Amino acid sequence: MLRDLSTLVMTALDNRRRALLLSNMARTDHLTGLANRADFDGAMSSQIAHTARTGEHFALLYMDLDGFKESNDQFGHAAGDAVLREVARRLAQQVREGDMLARIGGDEFGVVVRGGTQESAESLSKRIDEAMSPPIDLPDGKQVSVGISIGIATYTDSDETHLALIARADRELYQAKRLRRERI
Repeated sequence: MLRDLSTLVMTALDNRRRALLLSNMARTDHLTGLANRADFDGAMSSQIAHTARTGEHFALLYMDLDGFKESNDQFGHAAGDAVLREVARRLAQQVREGDMLARIGGDEFGVVVRGGTQESAESLSKRIDEAMSPPIDLPDGKQVSVGISIGIATYTDSDETHLALIARADRELYQAKRLRRERI
């Protein structure tokens, strides 16, 4: 009986470990180790609910790499993956611990700046832009430079959904891409 009980306990513990691993895999971008789009959307919805309860506003940064497609085409997909991993590392160095950084997909990234104002989001954007300035070393010893365009939207309307906020930040992102002079 003890052996059977031991087997049941070990099986239950193993199943729990596997479930946690699968849950983590479902929320994480496999290439960068950042949160993925599904986890990001969940964090946005949670933050909106938090704001509805507390009145504490937040900001969203929606980012897209400039020149990534060209460097990916020129140096190959393995080099593109190395660029995305380095961009993720540089972004993570700029974002506060309580904020949510995610790879949305392709070469798009997002940050939920908790308790963030327009001014704090703009300050973070400038730091991110500076962090992207140095060239990225590729595994074969070559270097590539990519820029980043950033759209900022602050959550102000308690009726706004996370998708509407993302759409607003996305419009700001493409406006920033068009301007090119001041990409933030």
